[in-house]
Amino acid sequence: MHIVERTAGFAELTVADRFLDESHLTAARRVLDKVVNSADIRLAFVGGSLAAGLGHGNSDIDLYISARTDLREGNLSQDGYTVQVNPITSNRLEELARICAANTISEDNRWQVELGEPELKRAVRYAIGTILVDNDSGLPTPAVARHTLRQVLMSRTAWYASSFAEDVAGALHIGDGLTALQASVIGVEEAVECALAAVDDLYIGRKFLLRRVFRNAALSAVSDDVYHLLSQPVGDLSLREVTEIVTRRMRFAGHLIAWSLREGWDTPLRSLPAFPDTWTHGGPTRNPWTIPIRFPRSWGLISPQTGFSTTAAMVGIWRESDGRPTDELYHALRSRDEFSGISPELLDAALTQLVECDVVALATNR
Repeated sequence: MHIVERTAGFAELTVADRFLDESHLTAARRVLDKVVNSADIRLAFVGGSLAAGLGHGNSDIDLYISARTDLREGNLSQDGYTVQVNPITSNRLEELARICAANTISEDNRWQVELGEPELKRAVRYAIGTILVDNDSGLPTPAVARHTLRQVLMSRTAWYASSFAEDVAGALHIGDGLTALQASVIGVEEAVECALAAVDDLYIGRKFLLRRVFRNAALSAVSDDVYHLLSQPVGDLSLREVTEIVTRRMRFAGHLIAWSLREGWDTPLRSLPAFPDTWTHGGPTRNPWTIPIRFPRSWGLISPQTGFSTTAAMVGIWRESDGRPTDELYHALRSRDEFSGISPELLDAALTQLVECDVVALATNR
């Protein structure tokens, strides 16, 4: 990851990544020596914002320790830094190992999607952290954990985005524009987190969301959209204007999530394309309240009134249904290796199925 060249306004707001350096690690090791006997340590690692390159002027050093003896949580001053000591009990260590070992989410068991934030944060901090001691902890390597957590975060954020899409649609149904505005912002935040996981930028906590987006070259084509669509409009709005705003937000959320799940699952996404602006061109358009879902062995499309299993190919066709006339959509799909053999008849059949499932709408100009 690296800082992206921005327009003057945004360039003034961005900062270089600030990672853990040897002085931080030395301070952490000295605190570790103070609070626990080395023979009793099962696992010790340093995580937190500095491990993610997100340090700021008041960043603490987050030291996680699992030991065979009891430890007290607290802050210690060391070498000019504040070191936070975070004990991990034996039970939590076993839980951490299970979370990090593999993505085992399924339609019947979404346990990793439903993890509480403390458990998920601990796992992500291990995955991106620096290990000081590992004495038969039973955990997978940070590299394995990182791959696991990348996929878990994508599945989790897509799932939550679908819930907020339902909230937006429901709020509009009763004329509740304020809830629609707020829920759509949260839905976009979930989608942005999905995209960040797809480009291998892992962190739990929303305060650094914009900083993370603008430092990733892979997201440069959508970073301005993220900034503007997360901002609430100023002034009096009609319900029609609110509907236009939240519709664009949730279509953008679907754009981020679909590209992330399809192209950023097995390996990090190299580049996320710009958000299309063809919604009024008369072609097939995807339902703005529909969000794709991916688990290790299954795909789904979820809308407020429906949810069904599908395939990666159908999600691809749904994603590309951005208002372009069908002939343009056909040629765009054919240009990709995955769809090089698709016929107009097969595309029509796929679109018909998506329309019947109420996740795509057809216009007159096909």
